[in-house]
Amino acid sequence: MNKKRNRLISLLVFTVLFITGCVTMDFNRARSMDTILSYKSFLMKHPQGKYSDQARIRIEELEWERTQSVDAIVAYEKFLQKHPQGKYSGQARIRLEELERKWEKLYWERAKSENKIAAYEMFLQDYPHGKYSDQARLLVEAMRLTLPEWKKALKTNTIKSYAKFLTKHPDSPFADKAKRKIVDLRWKMAIKTNTIKSYSKFLTKHPDGPFADKARGKIVDLEVSDIMSKSHGNLPSPKRMNGSGYSKYAVINIYNDTKYNLTVRYSGPNSFKVIFSPREKGSIEAINGNYRVAASVDAAHVKNYAGEQTLKGGNYEVEYYIVTSGPFSYTPPRISLPRFSKFEAWPNRRRLPKYLK
Repeated sequence: MNKKRNRLISLLVFTVLFITGCVTMDFNRARSMDTILSYKSFLMKHPQGKYSDQARIRIEELEWERTQSVDAIVAYEKFLQKHPQGKYSGQARIRLEELERKWEKLYWERAKSENKIAAYEMFLQDYPHGKYSDQARLLVEAMRLTLPEWKKALKTNTIKSYAKFLTKHPDSPFADKAKRKIVDLRWKMAIKTNTIKSYSKFLTKHPDGPFADKARGKIVDLEVSDIMSKSHGNLPSPKRMNGSGYSKYAVINIYNDTKYNLTVRYSGPNSFKVIFSPREKGSIEAINGNYRVAASVDAAHVKNYAGEQTLKGGNYEVEYYIVTSGPFSYTPPRISLPRFSKFEAWPNRRRLPKYLK
C-alpha cells in the first residue's frame, strides 16, 4: 500500500515539475519573440500560469508603445477600452484630450475658411459641445438671416452692391467675402484701364491688399515704358563682380554719386523701384531674368537713362554720377557708370520676398 502511495506521489511531483517546466519554456519562448501575439498565445495556453501576470503587463506595455507610435485619437480610445485602469491610462487620457482639442481647432479653422452654413453644420455634428460650438451656431444663425441679401449682392456682382451689403450688415459672416469681392473688382478695373492713375487709385484704397505689390510693379512697368518711349540716354549694364549658378537672385550695389534723389526702376520678372538719396550707397536684390531698367533724378535739366539688363545671379555693382564738363566747359548733364574691382555688399535697400528666393 505504501509503495503504491509513494508511486502516486512521485508521479504527481513529476507531473507538476513537467507542467512547470513547460510553462517556463513557453514563457521564455514568448519573451524571446517579445510581441503582443506571442504573449497572447502564451496566455491562451496558460491563463492562470506562473508567468501570466508578467505576460499581461508586457502586453499592456507593448500596446502602449504601439499606441504612442500611431499617436491618433482612435488608437488612444482603443487602448483605453482595453486598459481603462491600466498603468498608462492617465497618460493616454491626457494625450487623447490634446489630440481632440487639436483636431477640433483644425476642423474649426477649415469651417471658417469655407464660411458656409453647410461647413459649420458639419462641424457641429462632430463637435456639438466643443469649444467653438456656440460660435458655430451663432454664425449659422447670422448667415441664414443675411443669406438672401448676400445672394442678391452676388447676383448683381458690383462694387456698389457689395458696399451696400456691408453698410447694412457690417458684422455679417459674409462681410469678409464682400470686402474681398470689392478688392477683386477694383483690381480688375485697374488692370482693364492699365494706367499709372488707375493703379495709383487702387493703391490709395488698398495699400496693403493682396494685389498691392502687383499694382506697384505695374506702375513701374508703365513708367519704364514711358521713359523708353521718349528721348533718353543709354544705360549700360552694371558690372558683374562674381556669380553663382545656384543663386536665384542677384545683389546689386548702387552708388548715387549725385546731389539729387536718384530713382532706379527695374521692369521685368519682379518689377520694382528704389529711390536713393544724394551720395547714398545701397544694395538691392532682384530675381534673375531680363529687365528693362531706367534711372532718373529729380532735376528737370538731367535726361533720363534707360537700357536692358540680364541678371544671372551673383553680385553686381554700378555708380551713377553726373558729368558737366566738355567743349566750351559744358555738356548736358548725364549719368555715367564707372566700374569697381571688388564687391562688398552695401546696406540693403530692397530685399526680395522669401518666396522668391
